Amino acid sequence: MGWGARQGAPEGPTMDEKQQLFICVGTACHQLGVRDVLARLEHLLCEEGLEDHVELRGMFCGEECEKAIYMQLGETSFGHVRPHNIEQVFHEQIRPCLRKPTCVTG
Repeated sequence: MGWGARQGAPEGPTMDEKQQLFICVGTACHQLGVRDVLARLEHLLCEEGLEDHVELRGMFCGEECEKAIYMQLGETSFGHVRPHNIEQVFHEQIRPCLRKPTCVTG
């Protein structure tokens, strides 16, 4: 799963598009461990079967970088992310905000 960089506030997806989870990749967030957070997020998305429904995207400065790694999904921001708590943040805060993929049954 790849991720791209984008500057500015993210826009919401249409129903046909992947949801975009933006993660600050600026200098402060890099020093706080954003590479470890990205690797763990990719693994968590795969575990949940969401790798085809969520795109990880880089963004530059969410203006919260002095506290922790900043992430944004649509209008919802997550500002207390660190490598040691990404699993908890994902399961308790991020996952509930994700659209569930449409299941096709035969």
